[in-house]
Amino acid sequence: DSDRCACRKPQPGMLLEAALDHHIDLSQSFMVGDRISDIQAGRSAGCRTILISEMDTENALPDFIAPSLLHASSWIIAQ
Repeated sequence: DSDRCACRKPQPGMLLEAALDHHIDLSQSFMVGDRISDIQAGRSAGCRTILISEMDTENALPDFIAPSLLHASSWIIAQ
């Protein structure tokens, strides 16, 4: 069943595979997304996470909530 595949968010399989294939240090990486499943996948993979949202979403628990990709990129650069 494709809904239970480790490659589908919120499972981190897609990120873990990319990290292996491209020698990415996920602890130094950011997962940016507009859905809670993006944040869950990023956390499970060991990434810092940014939720693109106009609302403060307590359930997502990202490292940062940004109203736009521009704000997210500014936060990443400041890190």
